[in-house]
Amino acid sequence: MKYLTLLRHAKSSWDHPGLYDHDRPLNARGNRDAPRVGRALAALCAEQGVPAPQRALISSACRTRETAELVLPELGSPSCEVRDELYLASSGEMMRVLSAADETIAHLLLIAHNPGTARLVELLDTGCLLHAFPTCCAVMLRLEIDFWGLLEEGAGQRLGVIIPRELAG
Repeated sequence: MKYLTLLRHAKSSWDHPGLYDHDRPLNARGNRDAPRVGRALAALCAEQGVPAPQRALISSACRTRETAELVLPELGSPSCEVRDELYLASSGEMMRVLSAADETIAHLLLIAHNPGTARLVELLDTGCLLHAFPTCCAVMLRLEIDFWGLLEEGAGQRLGVIIPRELAG
């Protein structure tokens, strides 16, 4: 059994139109939402009896790295890998990255972008049709596989969805 949490980066700033998309930082709402989502993810892990993520795979974009800096301490600070190929990656590219993950890892956290992240959720859990996948939304899946290399469509079952605007406080 493997577990995967997919997290879209927190809300980013558009205050500096001259910045490359890759370099956009989080805005105030993103900085507020990310730790709250991290705490909610930790609670969901405890509620479901799932180990906290042991490794985070993160897009190299500024907004995903900043999201990770705020979320990971709430999850016990798992190790992380910043991956250039996750920047604006398709669901297929994300599947390739996940399929090559270290087999000793039971729970991975992937922090990336839409539309790839939302599409990957729908591919892994075919019963989960997301009408919206807002910024800093997280979906935790149980994967009916023993090895990351066996990851395929339909292998997931949704354990929970966290949407910042639905969190108390």
